[in-house]
Amino acid sequence: MSSEGSLEPPQEEDQQQGDLSYAVLDYSINWTDFCEKHGIDRRISKALNKLEFERPALVQSRAIPPVLENKDVLVKARTGCGKTIAYVVPLLQQLLATSPKSGTRHPLTAFVLVPTKELCVQVNQVVSSLLHYAFDVISCDMHTTTHPYRKALPSILVCTPAACLSVLKARKDLGPAIKHLVIDEADLMLSYGYEEDIKGVLGYLDRYQCMLLSATLNDDVETLKGLCLHKPVIVKLEDAESGAAGGEGHLKQFYLPLRPDEKYLVVYGLLKLKLLVGKTLIFAKDIDSAYRYKLLLDKFSMGSVAVLNYELPFLSRNQIIESFNMNAIDVLIATNQAVSGSGAEEQAIHRGLDFVDVKAVLNADMPETAREYIHRVGRTARGGANGTALTLVDDIEQWEEILEEIEEAGVEIDALPLDIGELSSLKYRVDDVSHSITKKAVAALRQSELMREVLHSDKMKQQLQENTEDAKALRKSLRQNNAKVAGSTIKKNLKDLPDYLVPQSFLNSLDDDGDESNPVKLAALSKGSTTDGRKGKGLKRKLSSDPLKTFESTRKRLLTGSMRDRMLRREPSNVGVNVESLAPISGRKLWKIRHKKHVGGHSDRAGQPKVNSLAMKKRRKKFQLGGRS
Repeated sequence: MSSEGSLEPPQEEDQQQGDLSYAVLDYSINWTDFCEKHGIDRRISKALNKLEFERPALVQSRAIPPVLENKDVLVKARTGCGKTIAYVVPLLQQLLATSPKSGTRHPLTAFVLVPTKELCVQVNQVVSSLLHYAFDVISCDMHTTTHPYRKALPSILVCTPAACLSVLKARKDLGPAIKHLVIDEADLMLSYGYEEDIKGVLGYLDRYQCMLLSATLNDDVETLKGLCLHKPVIVKLEDAESGAAGGEGHLKQFYLPLRPDEKYLVVYGLLKLKLLVGKTLIFAKDIDSAYRYKLLLDKFSMGSVAVLNYELPFLSRNQIIESFNMNAIDVLIATNQAVSGSGAEEQAIHRGLDFVDVKAVLNADMPETAREYIHRVGRTARGGANGTALTLVDDIEQWEEILEEIEEAGVEIDALPLDIGELSSLKYRVDDVSHSITKKAVAALRQSELMREVLHSDKMKQQLQENTEDAKALRKSLRQNNAKVAGSTIKKNLKDLPDYLVPQSFLNSLDDDGDESNPVKLAALSKGSTTDGRKGKGLKRKLSSDPLKTFESTRKRLLTGSMRDRMLRREPSNVGVNVESLAPISGRKLWKIRHKKHVGGHSDRAGQPKVNSLAMKKRRKKFQLGGRS
C-alpha cells in the first residue's frame, strides 16, 4: 500500500497460503455481512446473491470503503481480480443514497470510461445485472459510434473517452451534473491516444469523485492521476496477493526459447499432445499471422478456431467473443494490431475484455513490452481459477528486457523444460502443411469472412434483395473462395495422430484430458522423468498389436528402433532359405534369388513411376525402346 492515504490489508490469522481462493477472495467476511457493515443498500446485496457472489474479493473489500467515504481512489491490481465490481457496487450505492422520490429515475450523474467498444458492452452488462432490483430508480446504458444511447439519458453512461466528449459537446449543460467519474483500464487510455479526449471531458466537469483502475502503474497512470485525482487513497494489490505468483489457484507462467521456423511445430505439438488443455487464447503479432495459425490448426482439425479480426464489424466481433465465452469456440486467436486512421484506439479489441473460463494463454508471437505481456496473460486465471500462460521466445535479447521488468514486480516466470527435439516425429507433417499456408490462402480466408459478413449483414440485406445480380455474384465468389480455403486447409486424415508418431514421454499422457493440476503437463512431464513420475525407470508397457495391422486403438505399445527398422522386420526374409522350398514362382525370380539380386514388387517402388505406366509406354514407342509393353 502507498503511504499516501493508503489502506493496510486486513490481517487474517487463518489464511492459508497457496489455497485456491485465498489469493483473490476475502474470506474474513461474506457479501451479506459486508453490505450491512458498510450500509450498502439491500437491493444491491440481493443482486449480488442472485449472481451467486458469496464473498468479496480482496480488491473489493479494500477499495469499496474509501469510495463510500467520497474519497478519490487509485486501484492497482492485475486483471481478473474483480476490479469492475469494486467500482460498480459503491457507485450504485451512492446513486441510490441520493436518488429522487419514488417514481422518477436518477438523472445522468456518472460516466464510466473504458478504452474499447467491447469493454463497453461487458461493463454495461455487469452494471445492468446489479440493477436487477433497482432498475426503476437507476438506469445504465452504453454509448459508442455504432451503439448510441437511447432516447433518454441514463443515470450511468458507459463509453470511451471520445464518445463521452461528443456527448458533453452536444449537451454542455450535463457537465456540472456529473458527480462520479470512473476510468477503467487507465494504463491503456493514453497509449490509445485518449489523452486529449480525457482532458476535454475534464474541462466540462465541475466537482466530482474519481476512481482510476489499472493493472499496472506506469507513467501514463501517473499522468492521469495528476489530471483526475485529488489526495487519492491508493489500493495496491501485489501480484502475489492477486494470484500471479504461481501455485494452486494462481497463474502459472512459462516461456520457451525457439527458432522462428519452429513455431508452427511447437504450436501444433502443444495442442495436439495436450500440453495446453481447455479453452485457449492465442496471441499473434498481426492479423496475417493470426490467420496463418488458424489455417495451421484447421488443417489438423484442432476443434473450432476463430480469429478476433478488427476488420469485422463491431457486432460480429462481439458475437465471436460471446461464442468463445459460451464454449462454442475452442481456440480464439487475437492480435495487437489496430486499424490505422480515425478511431484506431478502439480497435485493440482484446484489451481489458473478460474472456470466460480461459484455461491457457499462448503468446505464439512475443509481446513487445512488459505491460502488453501483463494484459495478455491477465485473460486467464481470473476470479481465483487456475490458469497457464506460455510465451514462445524467438528474440532472447528482447525477452530478457521484458523478463527483467516483470520479475521486478515479484512475478515468477519459469523456462519450460521441453526439448523441441522430442517433437521431431511431428515435423514432416507440420512442414507439409506449412507449405500450403501461403499469402494467397490467407487472403482467400480473410475475403471469405468479409463476404460472409456482407451476406449476413442486416444493413446490406435490403440492398442485396433489391440487387439480386450482385447477391448472386457475391455468393458465387464466396463459394469459389471457400473452395480455395478448403483445398488449402482441412484434410481429415491429419486429424488423428498415429501412436508411432507420438513421443514416448507423452504417449500415456494423451488420455489425461482433465489433468488441470499440472500446468503445461507438469512442466513438459518434468524433463528427465517419465509420465509416471519415476526418474530413470522408463515406461513399462505391454507389447500390443501392430498399429499398422489392426484398427484396435491402444496407447501401450513398445516402440523401439527407427521407423525403417520396424518396417523391415515385418517383411519376410529370403536369406538362407532353400529355393526349392519356396512357393512356385517364375524362373526369372528364381534366377535373381540364386544370384542374390533384388526381388521386389510394386510396393518396393514407392515414389517411382510404374513400369507399365502410360508415360513409359509413350516413351518406349517414341524412342523405339525394346522391352515388354
